[in-house]
Amino acid sequence: MFRSIGRSKTLSDEIAFTLREKIRSGELPPGAQFPTEMVMAEAFGVSRNVIREAIARLKLAGFIETTQGVGSFVAQDVSQLVFTIEESDLLDPVQLQLVFALRIEIETAAAGLAAANRTEADLAVLRAALAEANRRAADLDAGTAAAIDFHSAIGSATNNPYFVDLMRYLQGRLHGSIRTTRRSVITSPALLQAIEDEHCAIYEAISRSDVERARSAMRDHLNGVMRRQGLAAKDASISEREGT
Repeated sequence: MFRSIGRSKTLSDEIAFTLREKIRSGELPPGAQFPTEMVMAEAFGVSRNVIREAIARLKLAGFIETTQGVGSFVAQDVSQLVFTIEESDLLDPVQLQLVFALRIEIETAAAGLAAANRTEADLAVLRAALAEANRRAADLDAGTAAAIDFHSAIGSATNNPYFVDLMRYLQGRLHGSIRTTRRSVITSPALLQAIEDEHCAIYEAISRSDVERARSAMRDHLNGVMRRQGLAAKDASISEREGT
């Protein structure tokens, strides 16, 4: 069932991710008992402490239940777990690409809703957030925070509290990834200008209440983020087919 994995600075994350995927796929169904720590340590080629840490993470996330003196089991109600994005997802390029694909669809929709529903007060907040994002662009930490604030202001402008909460969650989970992306562009005036132009295009479309243009501008921006992070934008062909 298990195979040895290569050495890594985050072995417990990798093992937790592997086990979680087996649970999600049904390979380890609700109620299934895990092998002992010793057996899994030998199978993965790691120490028992690493296995113990991985199990603890999954238990904290609700995927695993433990019974003293008996062992660890897949949680019976695992299929009802609240939606979450694990830190380990963001360490794997394939999983990160899937998370960004989700972000694209959610934020594209949010931009369209913001264009349709924004108030003048929302627009003033968005305009201030844009100005701050542009002013702080070359500063890694402040620029990251300002960019996140700009996207959060778009979520607020939807005037849909569920979008606000969902975008706040995504931005929070992706903070480190967004910061990494900006690290690679802050030394390039051309790339910083590209980001500024993309943000401005989103703002202008929302200010004009142009729903389709706002959606298109957000999709173009986030596809650009993926390209700058070295992730293939799989949905680019969708944008082309939609004519956006």
